[in-house]
Amino acid sequence: SILCGHCGIMGPGINSWDLDIVRDLLTVSTLRGTDSTGVLQGKSESWFNPSRVDYVVEKSSSDALYFKWFHSKALEGNRRILNSTLDNFIACHVRYGTRGALIDANAHPFEFENIIGMHNGTLRDKKYEHNDKTDSELLFKDISENGIIPVLEKVDPWGAYALVILDKNSGEFSFVRNDQRPLYYAIHESRPVMYWASEAWMLREMMARNTEKMYKDVYFFKPHVV
Repeated sequence: SILCGHCGIMGPGINSWDLDIVRDLLTVSTLRGTDSTGVLQGKSESWFNPSRVDYVVEKSSSDALYFKWFHSKALEGNRRILNSTLDNFIACHVRYGTRGALIDANAHPFEFENIIGMHNGTLRDKKYEHNDKTDSELLFKDISENGIIPVLEKVDPWGAYALVILDKNSGEFSFVRNDQRPLYYAIHESRPVMYWASEAWMLREMMARNTEKMYKDVYFFKPHVV
């Protein structure tokens, strides 16, 4: 089946073990796509200052293994990527290209005036069809201008989506999916950190591999709830 993949971590308790987990999650997510990789990473200080979100976006039409090597070893790489405990969110995406060329510009995430977003799925709506751009980019442009709920209420129900969206103004993350695409999360047993991935086993295995324990078990995001 045609897939893309989400994974990430967030919370004020992120430490070096969490960085190991998110790097491992990104590696196993290549099972869901190798056409491009993107990371949205930063620090939201919304509980002190709602208007301040310090973030960086790096994305390229390369698989996650090369992407990780490039930003950790290459001269032009960004050493902050997947490697900073000063940040309190790291959101990752791997792409399996279905619409739009396999170029850096079509890698996720997509940034607009109000939001930065990542999408797993393929939409059916005519208004999100374009010769060069992806349906995902056009969806996020619409959401940036009109809001998540008003846009998703009108999306063709036969389309597929799992979305991870950062509101640049409030520093708030939104997660929403329909029943065509999966998205799971887990909470650390003793630290305020949340982890997410497109498949439940990825969370269980990568946390166990790094000997970190989750609170109870993996949960799924309920469909059609932002």
